[in-house]
Amino acid sequence: LSARAFFRYDVPIGRRPAGLRVDGSLAEWGDDGLLPDLGQMEGREAFAEVRLAWDEDGLYVGLRVENKTNVTSHRQHPHNAEALFLWIDTRDVRDAHRASRFCHQFIALPRGGGSQRRGAVAWQQPIRRAREASPICQPQQLRVASRCRKDGYSLELALPRQVLGGFDPGQNSRLGFAYLVTDHEHGNQTWSVPGRFPYQVDPSTWATVSPISIYSQVAFI
Repeated sequence: LSARAFFRYDVPIGRRPAGLRVDGSLAEWGDDGLLPDLGQMEGREAFAEVRLAWDEDGLYVGLRVENKTNVTSHRQHPHNAEALFLWIDTRDVRDAHRASRFCHQFIALPRGGGSQRRGAVAWQQPIRRAREASPICQPQQLRVASRCRKDGYSLELALPRQVLGGFDPGQNSRLGFAYLVTDHEHGNQTWSVPGRFPYQVDPSTWATVSPISIYSQVAFI
C-alpha cells in the first residue's frame, strides 16, 4: 500500500490573502495557502503547486504548473490535458464511502473558455455513485482566470458559498478536500491518496482542511 494510505490528514488553511483578485496571477498569495506535498511521503516530487484559502464568502484556489512546453485543455475530455479537479465535503463526514448532498466536484481548465477558447473555464459536475446529489450550479457563478505561457500556467478559482451547500465556517470548521491535477506532459498529481484509490467517488479518502488560523502544521491522525 501507499504510505499516504496509512494516514488521515488535517491541514490548516488561512484566510483569503489581502487584495486577492481572481485574475490568474498568484502574486497576492506568496507562499500563503500552499498545501503540503503529501506525495513526498512516497518519494514523489510534485509538479503542481496548489493553494487554498477561505473567507466567509467561500473558498479560493490557486494552481501553478511549471516546466512545460505548451499548455492545452480539452473541455470534452478534461482528463486528457491540463485540468484541475476538486472535491469538497462541507461537512467532512469521514466514514462515508459515498457522496452526500454536501459533497461537490468542480473542474477548472486553464484554456477552453471565452470567445476564442483561450481563457479559463470552470464548472460543477455530479459525483458518480452519490447517495444524494448536490445541486449543480451555473458556470457563471464560478470565478476563474488563468495566465498561460509556453512553459507553464497559473490559475485561480473562487467558489462562492452559494455553490457550496452546507458551507458555514462559523459553525463547522472542517471540510473534506481532495484534488487531482492532470497534465499531458507531467501526468497526474493527487493529494491525500494515490491515483489508484477511488477518491473520485469516496469521501472517506479525502483529507480534512480546517479554515481557521490557530494551527501551524499538518496533523496526522
